[in-house]
Amino acid sequence: MNTASTIQDVITSDTSLGKIMDNWFPLVRRYAGAWKDEKTSAWKEVHWWYRKRTHVGMFAGAVWMAGGIALEEYGSEKLKRFGKSDTKYKGRSDLYFGIMGRHFDLEAKHVYLDLPQKEQVVSLDPLITALREACKNACQRPKAKASCRLGGVFGICPARS
Repeated sequence: MNTASTIQDVITSDTSLGKIMDNWFPLVRRYAGAWKDEKTSAWKEVHWWYRKRTHVGMFAGAVWMAGGIALEEYGSEKLKRFGKSDTKYKGRSDLYFGIMGRHFDLEAKHVYLDLPQKEQVVSLDPLITALREACKNACQRPKAKASCRLGGVFGICPARS
C-alpha cells in the first residue's frame, strides 16, 4: 500500500533528516540576508531565482552544516523497467548524502508555482506531479547504494511586483 507523508511526518520520524532541515532553513535565511541590499532592501542575488541544481546545492550545504557528507550530480547506475525485466543504464543522480549512519539518494525536481490573485488558492497539482516523477526516478536507483531513496521537489512561488 502506498502512503503519502508530509515533510513534517518525515522529519519527525527521522532525526537525521530533521537535523538537516534544522540547518537548511537558517542557511537559506543567512544566504538571502548576505545578498540583500541595505539601502533598498531588495535582493541582489538569491538562490530561488534559479533552477534545481542551485536548490540541491543549498540543501547539500545544510547536510554538511548538520555534520553529514554530500555529493552532487554524480554518475550512477539506474534501472529501466521493460515489462517484467529491468535493464541497467548509466545516468546521473542529483544528490547522495549521509548523516548519522544513514545514507540517502535524492532525486530532485523543481517547479515554479503560480501565485494566484487575491482569494484564490495556489494549485499544488504541478508540485504533486513533480513529486511523483521524482519518486519514480528515485526508484530507478538500486537500493543497495543508499539505505533510503528519496524523491523531492523544490517548489518556488515567484514574487509579484
